[in-house]
Amino acid sequence: MQALYHEVSPATGVEHAFWCYFTTSKYKQLVTIGANQITVYRVVKKKYSLFGDVEEEKEKLLFISQFTLFGRVMSACVVNRPDCKRDALLLTFEPAKAVIVEYNFSTCDLRPLQMMDYDDALTTDCFTISPLIPEARIDPEMRCAVYLAHSTKLLVVPLRKDSLEDISRTKLETFSIDLHKLDESVANVLDMQFLHGYFEPTLLILYQPIQTFSGRLAMRKDTVSMVTISMNIIQRSFPIIWSQSGLPFDCFKAIPIPKPIGGVLIVGANCLIFFNQSIPAFGVSLNSICASATDFPLKSFDEQKIALDCSRHCLIDSDKLAFCLKGGEIYVITLLADEMNMVKGFDFQKSAASVLTCCICTIDNDLIFLGSRLGNSLLLKYFDNQVNGKSPGQEADAEPPQKKKRLNTAADWIDAAEDDDLEIFGSARVSKCTSELKSFSFEVCDSLMQAGPISKLSISETLSTSEELQSDEIDAQLVAACGHAKNGAVSIFQRTVKPEIISTFDSLRGYNDLFTVGVLEDENGFINHGYMFLSKDDKTTVLETGQEFNQLSDKSEFEFKESTVLASSLTNHNILQVTSNAIIILEKEKRISYYPLSLGSPVVWASLCDPYILLVTSTGEASVGTLVENRFKLLVSNYEQQQGKVVGGSLYKDISGIFSTNPSVVEDDKRGHVEPNIKEAVVEEDTLIDDDELLYSDKIEPSIFKTPKISTSASGEHSSSESSVLTLEINSPSFWLFLARESGSIEIRALPSMKIAYYIKDFCLCESVYNESNVFVKSEADTPKESNYPIYEILVRALGPAMCKPYIFSIIDDELVIYEVLPAIVPQHDGFLQIRLVKYHHEVILQQWLAERKPKRRVTRLDTSVDNNDSFVQMILAKKPARLRPFTNINTYSGGFLRFHYLWVDGAIHSFAPFNNMNCPSGFLYFNKNDDLRVAALSKQIGYETSLLSRKVSLRATVAFIVYHLKTKNFAIVLSSKEPVNRVPKVVDEKVCSELLEKEENYIFPNWDKFSLQIASPLTFEMVHTEQVEIEDWEHVTSCKSVQLVDVEQKSGLQEYVAVGTSTVYGEEMMVKGKLLLYDISEIVPETDQPAKKFKYKLVCDAEAKGPITAINSVEGYMVSAHGQKIFIHTFQNQSFVPCAFIDANLFTLSILTLKSFVLTVDVSKSITIHRFDPRTKGFYVVSRDIRHVDSMAANFLVDNTALGFIVSDDVCNLTLLTHQPELKESQGGQRLVRRGDFNTGSRINHFVSMKGSHAYLTTDDVKKMQLAKRKHTSYFGTLDGAVGYVVPIQEKLFRRLNLLQSYMVSHLQHSAGLNPKAFRKPKCRFTAISNSAKPLIDGDLIFRFLHLSHAQRAELSRKILIEPATIINDLIEIHHSTMHF
Repeated sequence: MQALYHEVSPATGVEHAFWCYFTTSKYKQLVTIGANQITVYRVVKKKYSLFGDVEEEKEKLLFISQFTLFGRVMSACVVNRPDCKRDALLLTFEPAKAVIVEYNFSTCDLRPLQMMDYDDALTTDCFTISPLIPEARIDPEMRCAVYLAHSTKLLVVPLRKDSLEDISRTKLETFSIDLHKLDESVANVLDMQFLHGYFEPTLLILYQPIQTFSGRLAMRKDTVSMVTISMNIIQRSFPIIWSQSGLPFDCFKAIPIPKPIGGVLIVGANCLIFFNQSIPAFGVSLNSICASATDFPLKSFDEQKIALDCSRHCLIDSDKLAFCLKGGEIYVITLLADEMNMVKGFDFQKSAASVLTCCICTIDNDLIFLGSRLGNSLLLKYFDNQVNGKSPGQEADAEPPQKKKRLNTAADWIDAAEDDDLEIFGSARVSKCTSELKSFSFEVCDSLMQAGPISKLSISETLSTSEELQSDEIDAQLVAACGHAKNGAVSIFQRTVKPEIISTFDSLRGYNDLFTVGVLEDENGFINHGYMFLSKDDKTTVLETGQEFNQLSDKSEFEFKESTVLASSLTNHNILQVTSNAIIILEKEKRISYYPLSLGSPVVWASLCDPYILLVTSTGEASVGTLVENRFKLLVSNYEQQQGKVVGGSLYKDISGIFSTNPSVVEDDKRGHVEPNIKEAVVEEDTLIDDDELLYSDKIEPSIFKTPKISTSASGEHSSSESSVLTLEINSPSFWLFLARESGSIEIRALPSMKIAYYIKDFCLCESVYNESNVFVKSEADTPKESNYPIYEILVRALGPAMCKPYIFSIIDDELVIYEVLPAIVPQHDGFLQIRLVKYHHEVILQQWLAERKPKRRVTRLDTSVDNNDSFVQMILAKKPARLRPFTNINTYSGGFLRFHYLWVDGAIHSFAPFNNMNCPSGFLYFNKNDDLRVAALSKQIGYETSLLSRKVSLRATVAFIVYHLKTKNFAIVLSSKEPVNRVPKVVDEKVCSELLEKEENYIFPNWDKFSLQIASPLTFEMVHTEQVEIEDWEHVTSCKSVQLVDVEQKSGLQEYVAVGTSTVYGEEMMVKGKLLLYDISEIVPETDQPAKKFKYKLVCDAEAKGPITAINSVEGYMVSAHGQKIFIHTFQNQSFVPCAFIDANLFTLSILTLKSFVLTVDVSKSITIHRFDPRTKGFYVVSRDIRHVDSMAANFLVDNTALGFIVSDDVCNLTLLTHQPELKESQGGQRLVRRGDFNTGSRINHFVSMKGSHAYLTTDDVKKMQLAKRKHTSYFGTLDGAVGYVVPIQEKLFRRLNLLQSYMVSHLQHSAGLNPKAFRKPKCRFTAISNSAKPLIDGDLIFRFLHLSHAQRAELSRKILIEPATIINDLIEIHHSTMHF
């Protein structure tokens, strides 16, 4: 057995965020990094909505591009390069790799500038995975960067290189520093930061030479130290210039403070300390815990009760920091400094409560971005109000000095210098404070949906699907428990669009196309579609759409006797009808003008962009006309036939300003060259400079590491005050004509001049990037040849707010190819458009049915007796009606029909049109595979912007477990909420009681988990229970399952229950106990005021256990549960459990899975074990086990017809495929499971669910294939980073074919950032492995990129592996269709 791994939705969590010039030098972008995804956004201001409704102007995030790396980014920082206006990124990867990347205009991908690898440092300690994250830090002056390779190995990367290096003949190469040699006490590095305002790069290292923890503070505390080193990169000398020891043990972070204050802020969980060289330290305690946790001199701050552990920060000013705490609260901390820039106090202001944050990034002057992997990332705008010197609504001197309140103003913080006892709250002079206190408020501008971390998955039926769409297969949806604490939520995922069917008409069959046109209905200008055109080959039917569909009689002046090629509404609300031989303009049903067409052959294709219209005849001749004042005028007829016949075309109205022939729009990212002043860096011999001044003064100009100053007017440097938040505005419109010819070329012409503006000769080859136009030469001697990859359709459409992102949609050889139009990077020919085309990667596959696929070229000649060229063109044009359909206002979305998601459930769609009606607002019409006309609308509860159709329902608590109850079609949900606890359990007279703890007011008590069991509706996820089941205090829910049990006394057959396993933990002195709870969900009569709450839990059984219940499930009608280190089989009898079999388990059983009589147990450190239970003899025995010591996280069965495999995920992101093959020698007679595949996913997988193979893509004639598809199970998983994917078994023959292709794609293709997919997917282990890894699984993320390659690249790879490209594409299509379950 072999398998394929593929992610259908990438990771959505955000762990790093930066505001920099990355993909362009014209404006800054927001770069977010999460797992292996790098996403670039542009911050824009939206002035208006698409449909004319006035909106408040707000900042929004506009997607620019996304890059998928073959490596998980552990840390990152921005690198400003002196030779380029754009910034680069320094990325680090486990175990000790780093790479500096930039955006490459030529390939529109990430290009590595420098790669570093320090993995050899790990082998000396027998480690293969570093216990520390390789954190990267960069000098503020961009002179060098460092990252911690392993424990005390610091890797230094010099960045600044110019002509002074050649003079000094010094090679600035990457080198390492052993921190032990600098100071023997350096160990357990907590943080490191470069400081501001030093002549040479100065690095502060925060470390803990001797570790301790809160339970050992009585013996050892104040164990944190810091050391500051000055780094001379040229001479490689690193003297220690500043050190400090005896810091509180909970210090974990250092924040460098910029000038004019300077210094560093040391952040602890319970304290905040400011340090600056040669200046006394100043620190405050944030709660009463510091009184007993440290002897470091701290000022008490009784008014605050906060903890800064797990907090994130950003600088919003030189003396103000925004902190987001672990609970989501946002505090603004101001450093109160005197005239000498000595910090004498802190001001804390709670401004807002937000998402649980992983990173914070400052955007311009009034925006911050909160990135999260636990909830939705937010773009916030903050407002400040000055409150210095006075309390709001009250004078500062309103009371006598001895009774003055603490106002938290600068005057209250800064005391007189001559005062012996410096009080933290005094009445000093305000003039001595240079800091300005402000109050801040925040508002949400935009958000990014986050689906992770996915802790549990469940499969349920889609109850909202209309009855007309029900099929033989279960209409399923994937439900995930995600988020944490107040960001806890439930996410529902779907891979296909499941519309709400409003009506179906089966009496309108035989039509091959349909159109809808609008009429002005009211004074507000809201347009409804008043007419629907249904077209056949020889006639047209027009329906009036109102409350009902009524067919118009011959009295109306529409054209009924000819086929309608196009029907659309004009800007003046008149109706345009284009038939095969005429153009008709009407005002409602009254004909205004009629223009017969004499083009030599009937019109089969038309495109409208008012006032221009494009007509294409059946012989491949194109004509362009205008519609002005309800009059049609033919501009060009049978245009440029010597260049080849036209097989498709599109008109486009550009308001984005990208379509321009002005060379000034060309992207230029090179800085002007500046010769450095060599004399400036030379110090004369007779000049005496103090050593401290030389090292730390700002007056002396830096050496070669000083960034050269370039005139902003000459080189176009970025101004510090320049805002990168752009307001979207509509530019003056320009009109363009796109023509696709039989030779596979496309040309762009300006209207109305018809002048050639861009030309791509081999557009049909689908190259990744077209950076420049080909030279357009008119030659009548060269006869155009038809392309091997014909262009069937082309559509140009602008998406995004203000239509700012133009796209070219095309169908080439039955494949959807999409290009994004971007500004050019090289000047084009005179008069040509300054644009480039970048291929947009997607996984849309047009071939839906296997019967439509052919093993070789899918385009053949229809009739060899006719002229070849005419037959070829007629065959392409016979593919009409168009499959690419633009639409507007479908559930507030606009775009092309084949934009992102499939409408799979109703088969192949023959025609499509938007439809806005009083009975179907913002809906659409389509003909399905049975020629039934559907009136449908999209669900407003589903989001369509992400890779998967998704809906997120916030529950404001951690979802510990989610189980689908099939009998009542509801969800049983276990919620966990954090509550502070001020009690300690104690045993008195064999009874457990609580002792109340009395602490100070600003003491922070720990939190405990309070569990509850609830019932949720699958439609709205509202709670439908009469009352929730509260779990007792100190009791934790460790497992929850929907089980099928048989009561042997009642003999009623299998009954479905909800089983809950708990563990009660009172502390170290009392033994852990557990309970096995069994609930039945019953339906009751609801109350009148709460009709939705009609279900309740009924406790069926409450069985106590001597140990914790860690996992439960059912097998053959019996209950199987893990009690500590034993696994029991229970018989359900008289509403109680009777043990009938048991077996010894390993250390700690995480989960139990069952399949027929097989029982799979997952251990926390002993991988998996396969058991079997015989209900006749009550025998329970071990079948086989995995002997590896693996810290497992999840496992599942993998079924492939008669073969059975097992997949296991562990804590280092490995995925292992195991099989039970007793005939093999390495299995030792079946006692050991055999490894068949090893794979590294890059993200931790916490749960699997299985689904039967999909067979909807098969026809009823393929009975054998349908049976095989039903017997193949697909395992879906969710990762802690928010990714969703699947593992599907494949046949050995297919595995060998794809494995051969995979090996060549690894070595012959360029990969983002120069990262090797083979090295990324190699399994990892914490220590040196004593056995070789097995064959890798097929990397579906890499294999499916074959669909994105150009035809030339496909042919080259196919030639190397001796396999036809069509065969590979057919394999990928079959895998794709067989996994389309939901």
